[in-house]
Formats: sequence, C-alpha cells, structure tokens
Amino acid sequence: MKCLIIHRSATMRRIFGNALREIGCAEIAETEEWDDAVGQLLENATDLVIAEWSTTGADGLELIKQIRTREATSKVPILMVSARNSKEDVMLAVEAGVSAYLLKPFTAEALKHKLDQLLGSKKAETTEAAASEQPAPAQEALTAKATEGSE
Repeated sequence: MKCLIIHRSATMRRIFGNALREIGCAEIAETEEWDDAVGQLLENATDLVIAEWSTTGADGLELIKQIRTREATSKVPILMVSARNSKEDVMLAVEAGVSAYLLKPFTAEALKHKLDQLLGSKKAETTEAAASEQPAPAQEALTAKATEGSE
C-alpha cells in the first residue's frame, strides 16, 4: 500500500508515517510542498493521502480539489488534519472532497481509528481482488475433471 503525507511539520510527518507503518503501509512518501504533492500523486498510484489544511504553497482545500478533479486521483481516500474545529470549516473540507477529518490535537488511538476506517475498505478491496484472481478450489476440481475427461 502506498501513502502520501502532506504536512509542513517534519515531526508530524514522522508521527503519521509511524502510524501508517504500524497498520501495514509499505511505501510512504512525504512532502510539505503543494506542487510536489500534486506531482507525486500524478506520477505514482497512491492508496491514501494525509493532508494538512495549511500546506506550503497553497491552501489544503485547493489541494484536495486538485486531487478530486483529476481522474487518476479522484477516488483516493484523503484524511484532512487540522486544528480548525468550526462546523463551517469541517463542511468546507467535506465539500472539497475529504474522506475523513481529524482534529488537532489528536491521540494515537484517534489517528489509528481514522486510518483503519479509511484503509479498511481499501484492504478489503485488495483482498477481494487477490481472491478473485485465484480460482476457487471447487472450480479447480471441476477444471481438472473436465481436462481428464477430454484426454
């Protein structure tokens, strides 16, 4: 699983990275720059984005809108992290296209809960896709019998 962290603080990027590794994210990219984030998203398939409202180079909501308007990134789950706690701000983030919103300060448990919510469906999709690529044992048996009978 590939994840992108967009946050101006190296400490916060490290906190998010550690949490992502704990839940099985193998590839983690980090940036504090809006332009760099857009470039990374366009160059690499990404399974999750964690974005701060206030990024370097642009407003986080503009970044979310950019992510949502591009076909390649339009369905990537996005966790918005912010200290903005007004109902209006949360609604603006939802309207921009965030998948979940995490208020600062937060606990490690709250972060893990949000990540599990966002990635749980992604993990299920990955597991289902892998299972559908492999024939079921009953199907294998039928295929083997059909092959035996034709020889």
